Amino acid sequence: MGGRSLKLFVASMMALALVASACASKKAASPGSTGTVDTNGGIVYSLDQEPTNFNVLTSDGNEFTLTSTSPQVVVYQANHKAVWQDGVPFNADDFVYNWQAQSGLPQYTDVGGIAFDAASNAGYRQIKDITSSPDKFTVTTTYSTPFADWRSLFSTMAPAHVMSKIGWNKGLLAASNATPPTSVYCGRPDCACQL
Repeated sequence: MGGRSLKLFVASMMALALVASACASKKAASPGSTGTVDTNGGIVYSLDQEPTNFNVLTSDGNEFTLTSTSPQVVVYQANHKAVWQDGVPFNADDFVYNWQAQSGLPQYTDVGGIAFDAASNAGYRQIKDITSSPDKFTVTTTYSTPFADWRSLFSTMAPAHVMSKIGWNKGLLAASNATPPTSVYCGRPDCACQL
């Protein structure tokens, strides 16, 4: 899981715990239960193994580098072994799709020609162009105007080969029925998150 994704997950779980504790009381639990509700309890989150690095783009061979400030240029080196859950390589196609979907630029549209509906286009709108090497594992982003928080971009990505078919705006609403399974890339081939 990426650092930003992990923080969002932990914050969501904490909010859920607060809501659950606000709704709970210290009276006896339902029949068949052996205890009472502890409003000071906690949530336990289990990981199969502790990640070696919570930064999506630098874990296990993925790297990014600011190579120029005028114009601002960032180069991403994707791990050649990184794949989505269905075995499709994680590469430049994913960067381009995620940029277009979150840029807010009118020339890029979702399935059916509908405008993309991203939660925010901060930073993505400043990207002027994305190019890639012939093997699609080196991705170069060039900005039309500088974006100081460029490291925050592309921290959580959706698979272009799935999303371009099911749609950015509404595709994840039906993701449980998507074939192949929809996954969110988390930086390592062994930890794509199935939705």
